[in-house]
This record gives sequence, C-alpha cells and structure tokens, in this order.
Amino acid sequence: MDALHHGVEQIILIIDNNGFTMRNAPPLKVSKQVLHILSNHYPERLGLALVVDAPFYFKMFWAMISPFINKVTSRKIVFA
Repeated sequence: MDALHHGVEQIILIIDNNGFTMRNAPPLKVSKQVLHILSNHYPERLGLALVVDAPFYFKMFWAMISPFINKVTSRKIVFA
C-alpha cells in the first residue's frame, strides 16, 4: 500500500483465481480488451494488483515476463 499516495486516486485490482481452470478461463480477446481499457483509459492508476489463488503456472509465467515490465508497475503486482 506504500505505492498509494495521499490525494491521488488509484485502483486496487483484486484477481481471485479460486476455481480457475483453463476450461473456464475468459477468452484471450477479453483479457486483451481489459488490459487495453486499463492502460489507455486509466494510465498510471494502478495502485496495487493482488492476484489471489493463482495457479503455479501463472507464477512461472510472471517470473519469465516480469523482467521486461516497467519496474514501478511490476512492484505493484502481488501474488497472495
């Protein structure tokens, strides 16, 4: 929560993956649309993204791509 500054409105995004399987995953197109909307209409608004009950392969994927993501942004992604 240290990333949140007084007087600055930011979003806390909670992604609950409880019960997630590849069979009930949203289509990739939907995920891309969400990312597009957040990045183009709400730039620099992410205060924290809390990823709950993420499958193991999410964490592996994150470990592979996080070095290529802006350091300020990557510190806002927390797996719980």
